[in-house]
Amino acid sequence: MFPPFRIIIARVQILPEMEVSDSLYCCRSYSIDKHRLSPATSSNISIASLLSKKRIYDLQYKIPYSIWPSWVHRSYDLQFVAQRVLLELRTSIFVDVGSGSIVPRNPIDLSYWVIQNLPLDDDLRLQLLSINNPNQRLRAELSVLQRCEFLCCRECDYAVARQTDVFAMSKEGPQGVYVNPFGHVHETVTVHRVDGLSVTTPPSTEFSWFPGYAWSIVECSYCHSHMGWLFTANDRHLQPASFWGLCRRSLKPRLKANDESEFVVVV
Repeated sequence: MFPPFRIIIARVQILPEMEVSDSLYCCRSYSIDKHRLSPATSSNISIASLLSKKRIYDLQYKIPYSIWPSWVHRSYDLQFVAQRVLLELRTSIFVDVGSGSIVPRNPIDLSYWVIQNLPLDDDLRLQLLSINNPNQRLRAELSVLQRCEFLCCRECDYAVARQTDVFAMSKEGPQGVYVNPFGHVHETVTVHRVDGLSVTTPPSTEFSWFPGYAWSIVECSYCHSHMGWLFTANDRHLQPASFWGLCRRSLKPRLKANDESEFVVVV
């Protein structure tokens, strides 16, 4: 006989985002406004090159607003920081950031998409979510992207994959949520290559999360913890021919040491 279900009801308050206005606008000299370019006001970002963006800034700030150089203000420009995150996503985990990609163009939406799709441990994810300013949140995520080198087994700390091996196998991104026939929910990160993992079961196509692929259970070769699955194509025309789906709860990121404070990034 099944135990009775308990329904828990809670009231959730979504706090507003604290957006920082243009750092130079209030301290500008009004008499020379006609010589300046107007800053962009669109809430969405394009994937124009950083060099083009830098040239716009150089022209915009050629007539000085304040005693601070333009790179200081670029560091706190929401559009500029969001573009840096997009470019880092493209180079570090090979996410398509083109015009038809799944990655949001709105900087605020982008900041939450990164938290959802990066293979972060729960403590770091909560730390990022606690930042109530999209600029600071994106800067913190950029720092994590630049410092994350390996994904490690949570139990023995062995490096099982590189950050550059992560890729998007589904339209949701490199991390997806899947449910097995027993009702267990798995947050799964897809990667091209792994190290130190052993396949423990023969391939099976039953209840496969990826149509056309058979799955095999894999574990850490050193501590024998469950790490995820190896997916192999049944059709030779499918690409990739094989890939690995790693459980997020079995992983933890290994970040490069940083002498500065944890989430400081100069752009």
